Amino acid sequence: MMILNTAVLNKVRGVTWSIDREEMASTLVQRAQNGRPIRVPNYSQSLWKFVYRWGYIKDGFGANLPGNADTDLRTLWGQLLPLHGQAVNFLYQPPDSVVTNFALTVDASGNAEIVHNIAGYLESVQFLTNLVVYFNGLPQSSPMIAAPSTVPPYLGYVIQGIPSNTLVTVSFTYFYLCMLSGDQREYEFFMQGLAKLKSDLPFEQVRV
Repeated sequence: MMILNTAVLNKVRGVTWSIDREEMASTLVQRAQNGRPIRVPNYSQSLWKFVYRWGYIKDGFGANLPGNADTDLRTLWGQLLPLHGQAVNFLYQPPDSVVTNFALTVDASGNAEIVHNIAGYLESVQFLTNLVVYFNGLPQSSPMIAAPSTVPPYLGYVIQGIPSNTLVTVSFTYFYLCMLSGDQREYEFFMQGLAKLKSDLPFEQVRV
């Protein structure tokens, strides 16, 4: 599966600041006869939406970075066209994706969900690489790990068969599973060798 990250996007010069990151929750709201609202969340965890923008994108003769045979515009097309709009998922690696020696909570059944910490809010991890699991400080060569969304009520990967009174810590790199937010993108060629993406590049997290 294709990985989209800042290293890939920075090959296409002209990315503007700011980059949007939007929290997407979903809540059912119904009011009782006395006016009291009843609110039920549809998602157990919010999803994320990201928007990248380019002030310009270079194309034409000499418009390629060292080590890249294609122009910036063709590099971007090479990333986006295989996705067929919203049809194909990809992995987005956020800037804070590297997690080191994070202690997990072990439940009464010997399970520990792999999560990352956002200032005390524990977000489930559904895609990762470079996973190292430690029991009481000792790396485990073949820990039992269940796939995301297969061990209720957890959304992420779950380490299983953990002995009682065991401190479990993990190191890993995590990703968000995403799709583009639309099927069309419009490009304007406003000068010789320069283009811009008029509709920006929004993409959003999806779950397994």
